[in-house]
Amino acid sequence: MTAQGNARDPVHMDPDGSWWFYNQAMDGRYGPYPTPEEARTQLQSYIAWLNTQAPEQVPAEAKESEADRAVAEYIRLRDMKGAIEARHKEELAEVRKQLEAADAWLLNHMQTMGVESFKAGGATVFFATEMRANIGDKGALMNHIRETGDVELLQSRVSTTVLKEWMERNNGLTPPGVAASFERTVRVRKS
Repeated sequence: MTAQGNARDPVHMDPDGSWWFYNQAMDGRYGPYPTPEEARTQLQSYIAWLNTQAPEQVPAEAKESEADRAVAEYIRLRDMKGAIEARHKEELAEVRKQLEAADAWLLNHMQTMGVESFKAGGATVFFATEMRANIGDKGALMNHIRETGDVELLQSRVSTTVLKEWMERNNGLTPPGVAASFERTVRVRKS
């Protein structure tokens, strides 16, 4: 097990500010440590120790456990879901391409006819205006919001990636006005 290969970092902070790391099965943990660096150092020592242990010999006649069957089924379903999503994405790519061509043809046809709408094929085709927005100058926008109080122009959310980095640099504390919580979830990785 390596810290980099996990979808979830085994090093984590408890609400009391202490640092811990999960074992290879993510069902036990070691700590507390005063800093994330110390927890990572101890995790690397633990991994080195694990690598020196002889693998457990499983008798040839050992029966498959209920957990083995559940994990195998989980992986089978996850792989099936991924295959369906990939196939679906491929199938939709051609449909999207054809829809874009149809949109372009209809737009050109309306412009050639000089009309705002027309009826054909049991439907009405018409122009609609859709707004798209992006931030061209974030500094100017933020200054405008500070000056006018138009905070509703933005949606607010906190980047968890940036927050984790900030917390690591600040002894596990969060910035003012930000609350962070940690939730244990189950992940399955093929061996």
